[in-house]
Amino acid sequence: MTLTKLFDGYAWKARLLVAALVALPVLIVIPWTTNAIGFQVNPWLLNPVVQAAVIILGSLVVRQLGVTAEVAMKKEWGDFPSTLIMRESNPQKSSVWKARMRKLVKQKLGLTLCSPQEEVENPGEADRRIRDAFDKIRTRIWGKKNLPTHTANTDYGFARNLYGCRWIWIVLSLTCSVVVAVIAIEKHLQLPWFEIVACIFMAMIIPWLEWKLVKPHTKHCAYRYAEYAWEHLEKMS
Repeated sequence: MTLTKLFDGYAWKARLLVAALVALPVLIVIPWTTNAIGFQVNPWLLNPVVQAAVIILGSLVVRQLGVTAEVAMKKEWGDFPSTLIMRESNPQKSSVWKARMRKLVKQKLGLTLCSPQEEVENPGEADRRIRDAFDKIRTRIWGKKNLPTHTANTDYGFARNLYGCRWIWIVLSLTCSVVVAVIAIEKHLQLPWFEIVACIFMAMIIPWLEWKLVKPHTKHCAYRYAEYAWEHLEKMS
């Protein structure tokens, strides 16, 4: 990943922000830990540098975890929403909307999608044609930051990556609470209750946050991106 891509709008929210949230337990315990260990470096310089490094390195990992989670979610959903939304059996959009999209696909892309009857007779072929059409749409809208699809894709990337990091987020929270407690005991220091309680609290709340809020929000964002992308056909020349 180049520095330009690392610090563009998508990366700020979908990668760096996710990395900062997931690394929050580490960021919380770093100041106390560096002081307890006794690094001979000005903490006002050391702590921000270490914290920034943790976030940047984390941003390189969160996308891969998000992509892995995406594979599982696709299986659970039945396919990507960009395909599901155009199936006649899917209630997300009306039959009138789908008929309009099929007409636009023919006019703007020169492709023919299956009719509702053909979809019933050969659902695999219907899905293949939908994917082919969406691939062409995505090629035309990719990287255009002035389109609503860019914002929707950024929101989806944020939610997907955050959900993908759910287990490592929990493990980091528990590990950090244990590490600072062990360091305090080994060095005969007062237990850092703020850091310990904060990390344990995160480990307790993350499952509810991830499975009850982030996971359904990821699906919502995926459908919104698909809807905006298909409707962009009306603006294509």
